Amino acid sequence: MKRCLLIIFFIVSIISCKDDHPDLTSGENKIDLLRAEFEKQTGYDQSQVHLLTPTFRSEVDWSKAICKGEDTVLVTVRLLDTVIYPINGLEINLKDNVILKAVRNKKLEWRFTTVIFVPTSLTGGYSGLILSRPLSDKAERIRYYNKGSVVNSDEVIRIKFANTKGKSQSGSKLRAGCTYAYVNGILNQVTCTPPEKGEREDDPGFGEPGDYFPPGHGGGSGGGTSSPSAEDKEIIDSLQGYPCAQQILAMLPYLKSDISDLIDQTFNGSTENGFKNLKFSAVNANIIGQKVDGDAGGNILSPTIRLNKYVLENSSQEYVVATMIHEALHAYLNFSKQSLGSEAFQQQFPSVTEYYDANSNRTLYLINQSHSSYGPFVNAIKNAILNYNPQFDPQKAYALALMGVVTRSSMSEQEIRINDQERNRKTNPLGSGTLCDPTKL
Repeated sequence: MKRCLLIIFFIVSIISCKDDHPDLTSGENKIDLLRAEFEKQTGYDQSQVHLLTPTFRSEVDWSKAICKGEDTVLVTVRLLDTVIYPINGLEINLKDNVILKAVRNKKLEWRFTTVIFVPTSLTGGYSGLILSRPLSDKAERIRYYNKGSVVNSDEVIRIKFANTKGKSQSGSKLRAGCTYAYVNGILNQVTCTPPEKGEREDDPGFGEPGDYFPPGHGGGSGGGTSSPSAEDKEIIDSLQGYPCAQQILAMLPYLKSDISDLIDQTFNGSTENGFKNLKFSAVNANIIGQKVDGDAGGNILSPTIRLNKYVLENSSQEYVVATMIHEALHAYLNFSKQSLGSEAFQQQFPSVTEYYDANSNRTLYLINQSHSSYGPFVNAIKNAILNYNPQFDPQKAYALALMGVVTRSSMSEQEIRINDQERNRKTNPLGSGTLCDPTKL
């Protein structure tokens, strides 16, 4: 199923290298030549789904590539299986985190490496794991990064993996060369090849933090901006003047908060004909109400979510993450009701209750707490917050996830207090979330 609500594909350098070097060799296209060389070296065709990633299926998407100068090309790899990597108490979906890296040496020979990124944070630089597997000699490199710098201490790496939810043994086996993930829900080895002896520290063929370019996150240096795809839906970002909020929008897919996926899972694929474009903007509090975090206008194909400037300027970034997801959910359900009518809406969304919130003076659409989809949906938002900031208190993340999904009266006094503290983070010393600091972006 195509991602139909929030595929964030803006400010991203995933463009065809054809535009960068259209006449590199005898008028032939660089990517076509590179693809031919790759297939010559490996014998690869699209049916060989285990060549790049032996323990799960994948294929090269030559239409999406970044040229980093004349001698390095990064190509998107599509996963054909669902692969979840547990690390440091998080569960990272590798869907957009695998690339094929091509590097040309001094002899003008191309070398190819499969690179897997397992990011735990992008704040202040890339943090997390990078697995590199050259296709020529299979000499893998496993590295853990903290804010863009390599963590060389085996002890630190072991601690990170020992804290991994559901797979503590991956910590003890990491330096033996084995790493693990859940492939289609079943625990499996991602790699189990010992790292190369006498590791080539400066080899450009291995993956580096600067190679990371998931949809919506501007990694690499290909230059330019992708144009909207006929297949992919997009967010149109109009939050000029709010760089932290713009960064959150760019990071949403990495945060596992692709809302189309969340809603599809909750409402059994109801977003199949959902939003075409989703626009975010900032408005003064006196327009939408001091107590309202945001609202929506426009039509079902091109809605606009207006975020309260007070929230963008005063709330913690963790609160903003939750707000964006909540407001997109309400916008989708509100416009679905307009499109379907009350009776058809209730039939299509039996787990949703329409609720008038006196606190914000507006109608909200909340998930019934007795419905089976309620728990997974709230936990998905909670995990998005924790992926943004792994150090944030999980109990507080859960409280932020609740607000906007259930009625305020259904929440405990402590949960309401946590939301108030994070909403007024700039003036409330009891809040613990991240304040926007544009100098650190």
